[in-house]
Amino acid sequence: MRKSPFSVLILCVLVCTGCSGKRQNGDNGGEYTQLTMAFFSGARLEDMAQVTEELNRITRAKAGVELTLLPIDWSAWDQQINLMISGNEKLDLLPVLGENYANTIGQGKLLPMDEYMGGSAGRELAAKIGETYLTASKAEGLLYGVPSLRDMVRSYGLCMRKDLVEKYTIDLARLNTIEYLDETFAKIKKGEPNMYMIFPQGNWHGIVFQLFNDRDPLGDDLGVLLNMGQDDLHVADLYASEAYSRYVHKIREWYLKGYIPQDAMTTPDGGNTMISNGTLFASCANLKPGYAGETAMTMDYELVQADFIPPFVTTRTVTSLMWALPVTCSNPEKAMEVLNIMFTDPAFINLIDWGIEGKHYVKVPGYTNVITYPKGITWNNTGWDMGAGWIFGDQLASYIWEGNPPDLYEQLDRFNKSGLVSRALGFQYDSAPVKTAVASVNNVIEQYRLSLEYGVVDPDTVLPQFIQALKNAGIGEIIAEKQRQLDSWAAANGAL
Repeated sequence: MRKSPFSVLILCVLVCTGCSGKRQNGDNGGEYTQLTMAFFSGARLEDMAQVTEELNRITRAKAGVELTLLPIDWSAWDQQINLMISGNEKLDLLPVLGENYANTIGQGKLLPMDEYMGGSAGRELAAKIGETYLTASKAEGLLYGVPSLRDMVRSYGLCMRKDLVEKYTIDLARLNTIEYLDETFAKIKKGEPNMYMIFPQGNWHGIVFQLFNDRDPLGDDLGVLLNMGQDDLHVADLYASEAYSRYVHKIREWYLKGYIPQDAMTTPDGGNTMISNGTLFASCANLKPGYAGETAMTMDYELVQADFIPPFVTTRTVTSLMWALPVTCSNPEKAMEVLNIMFTDPAFINLIDWGIEGKHYVKVPGYTNVITYPKGITWNNTGWDMGAGWIFGDQLASYIWEGNPPDLYEQLDRFNKSGLVSRALGFQYDSAPVKTAVASVNNVIEQYRLSLEYGVVDPDTVLPQFIQALKNAGIGEIIAEKQRQLDSWAAANGAL
């Protein structure tokens, strides 16, 4: 089975095909622009030099560019990138996570792309991404990044052991109400008394975030649009809302019934690990078509999934992974050409996603788009285990790993078109004016939130303390600033 690509820690691997921004002579006597492309990774990439050379065969021919690939481990990413940009080091292309996108723009670290979108590469790239997603990516009318094409909507729900769903005749179509969740958990807990019922996919988010996520976070969840703003554009305090109270009271009830691990606050394991070791029925997670099959690749159990929250589209879902040009970019026109290749050339996309055909993967007989390991190669001896196609360009042009449905990306395309669109789509919140209050409020959230969202404390006592501590820390100031920015954006964009 194909293991997670993030099992091996790589702090920073740099393969140089020429480290200056100057043109160098190529093998054919021509000259190539040298660009450095950074990306997050914790994967096994021992064959970097060979994969880089194959990628450069494409970029030399199509753009006159030679790339240096710079993978940086997730844990070191922010520090490493900040040091490179502040030190004016060689860096031309990089991805930016949505949680940092607006702030990175506000800090002046990214170049506007608009003037480079007029060339043939930019026009082709823009057509590929589409006007809706490009509009959602703009800040103050300027484009500072383009989103990778992946699951552009969000749908939260449950990923469950298939054998238990079948054994206890659970109706997946009904797993979208708290009442049926209660009924399901009670039935399975009675038959499997030593098993827990629910836990987040990872142990870094509580159950409210990973199951009851039905809001537009407007960037950071410090002031949200309930119901995706369908009712109004009022920025609400999530933690003081009636909905949040209802959710944490329900989670407390589940905790007291033994549905949630008693050591929820301290366990190093997430829900997927607990399912794999046989102690959990369901993890709650951000779902997409194929999530259960993809997750089951690392397990001895088959999994099924069910949406609890219908799909929705927000600025955050679109901008959760953006490709951008840092201010250190030595040749924005050429960098835009490379981006265009990354989004439009399936050969480039599959090289960086899966490696070299015949060496790192082979096509499954009878399919043109389904792949697996070559004979003798496994997840623990392959030299290219990126496994993160959602990062690079157009994931829908990537091959599909064996075990997933061959029409996975057709499903994903339909999924992307099915989401409820937030009325604030395209709004970019800048927290800089209230950064002191944001730091204070986040400290309060770190103190209270997970204990409430795992059910380990009594919300009747602790939730009022949490709400008051947030007020004392300045959440009202944050919400007022966010409301001001949202109102200004809405007036300028006809969204009132």
